[in-house]
Amino acid sequence: LEGDLRYRWQLWDHPYVSDLVFSVGLGLMRFEIDADPLPLPNIRYSYLRLGLLAVEQPLYVGQRLSVVFGGQLAYLIVFGAGEIEASDSSGFGAADIGGVDLGASLRVSYASFYASLGLSYRRFFYTFDRLCAIEGQGCAEAGGALEEITDVTVLFGYRM
Repeated sequence: LEGDLRYRWQLWDHPYVSDLVFSVGLGLMRFEIDADPLPLPNIRYSYLRLGLLAVEQPLYVGQRLSVVFGGQLAYLIVFGAGEIEASDSSGFGAADIGGVDLGASLRVSYASFYASLGLSYRRFFYTFDRLCAIEGQGCAEAGGALEEITDVTVLFGYRM
C-alpha cells in the first residue's frame, strides 16, 4: 500500500518534450511465509519514499489519445521491518534498513481516463546491530541482508 504526492514540471510547452516528476510518499509492505516453523521472520515494512528522479517521455500525443513512457528512481527511508527486527529467538535484532526503487512504465490516456503497465525492481538492504546476539538475548545472528522484489503493476485511473 502506497500513497504519494507528485509535482510534474513541464520543461517546455511542447508535446514531445519530457516532463520531470518529483514525489514524496508513505508506504506499507508485508511479506509473510506460510510455514510452520517459519524459516525466516515475517516482514512488515513501513517507509518514506523519496522520488529522486522520474521522467515521463511522450511517445505519441493526439487530440484525445496519448502514449507515455516513464522511468523512475526512488530512495526508501525505512522506519521499521516488523518481526525480523525482534530481539528474541524469532528475529535478528535492530537494523538500519534502506531501499531503492527503480521502475519503468507505459501509460495510455484517452481523454481523462488512463491505463498504465509498470515494471519495478525494489531492493531493501539491512545492517543488523547484532547487540541482542552479543548480549545473549537469544536472537539469530546476521551482519546484513538483502531483499529483492520485482513486480508488475497495472493501474487504471481518472485524472481531474
